[in-house]
Amino acid sequence: EQLSALCDGSPSPLRHSDQHVDLLVRYSGVLWWDGDMSAAADALLAADEVLAGRSQDVDTKLQRADLSRQLGAIYKSSGDVEAADKRLSDAARNLAALADSELSDEAAKAARASLREVQACLAQVCVHRCRYQRAEHLYVAAFAAEEDQETSVATAAAEAVPLPAADEESSESN
Repeated sequence: EQLSALCDGSPSPLRHSDQHVDLLVRYSGVLWWDGDMSAAADALLAADEVLAGRSQDVDTKLQRADLSRQLGAIYKSSGDVEAADKRLSDAARNLAALADSELSDEAAKAARASLREVQACLAQVCVHRCRYQRAEHLYVAAFAAEEDQETSVATAAAEAVPLPAADEESSESN
């Protein structure tokens, strides 16, 4: 009866809610553990689509960046390091811009923490792509002490721009 009510086209009260997004993220995790990378990515993309339809406040931007980090990890696990690089690079740029904007102390701290996670994941992808110089800059930015973090984030963001783009095939050497 409940299933037919959902399928008859009538809107569900939980559609596009926080619970809906959480369900899609958790389902993606189950699919990832099961080895179905394509379906896991699809579930995260569906969650991102829900969040994209909302106002882009700080919390929503942080959630979307975390989804991009998870998507990057899925792409990396499935061997698609180019897609992982693109997704994680976009997340790092968005988080760096968010961390540089005027935020409350709590929101700025959350943005910097998310940025460090994304930078560490992106550095792993750069190592897989033999882009060691970029990986080194990202690792330094991700693991710098908190007092050095603002300088490291700014340096890594500035130095990431001239480095090879995610879709270029050339390799860096150390």
